Amino acid sequence: GLGDVYKRQLKHKIFYLIHKERGEIMKVHSEIETESDKINLDVRRLVVSYLKNGLQRYDKLLFESMYGAGVTKEKNFVSDIRLGRVKFLSDCIQLTENKFIWEIATPDYVLGIDIYNALLNMKDVKYPAYKGNNIILKDVRMFNQKHYETESVLIRFCSGLCVRRHAKGEKDRYFLYDDAEFEEQLLCNLKLQLKDSGITDFAKFSLTPVNAKKIFSKTMGIIIPNSIGVFRLTGSKELINYLYQAGMGSRRNIGFGLFEIIE
Repeated sequence: GLGDVYKRQLKHKIFYLIHKERGEIMKVHSEIETESDKINLDVRRLVVSYLKNGLQRYDKLLFESMYGAGVTKEKNFVSDIRLGRVKFLSDCIQLTENKFIWEIATPDYVLGIDIYNALLNMKDVKYPAYKGNNIILKDVRMFNQKHYETESVLIRFCSGLCVRRHAKGEKDRYFLYDDAEFEEQLLCNLKLQLKDSGITDFAKFSLTPVNAKKIFSKTMGIIIPNSIGVFRLTGSKELINYLYQAGMGSRRNIGFGLFEIIE
């Protein structure tokens, strides 16, 4: 009811202010095993479905606010799937080891705790992955990451950077790191992404490729061009730390835009 919604909003605001003051960054780290070495080719769709299932079990009100009918807003988290060495077959992914890592980061500390609890409820539960194979969550942990006091960092994208122009009535257009309009469109994406964050200083922002390459990922039934590798990120300290928490670009909550700081 409205009372529950109000209490959740109040809790989010209190936790946000506490952890913003502390400079803490929430990350949820999950270790997932598989019963065989083959999983869905569209592994991003698989983990989104898995998270939805966990949220429904944990808190139906939270699930409806994030994934209910008619909800189209971008979710305030970024995720990355680390499969290790794999072989891409025509209809599936063949793993070297029957396990993979899944990480979720968010600037919303309460949402991070909610996601952690939702996944904790899924621990040791078998979930269908591919032709009789199941994935099983064996371990889930949450921890804080370092806060950075600098206006320039070297970063490596763990999950590819997706830069998309999305306009009603038009076909989506994606930009790679060497496209002429790449940084301009990325800045448009960031301003939309950060419109409720209170961050308005983009004067120093730039993202410069250092050792980058292009990849094309099958996700949610379509092929998405995206950029991976090492980049130089420049901007205000507040902007850098927010992006470190929230990821960067479009389609972050389905497995794009998470980066690590390597300098």
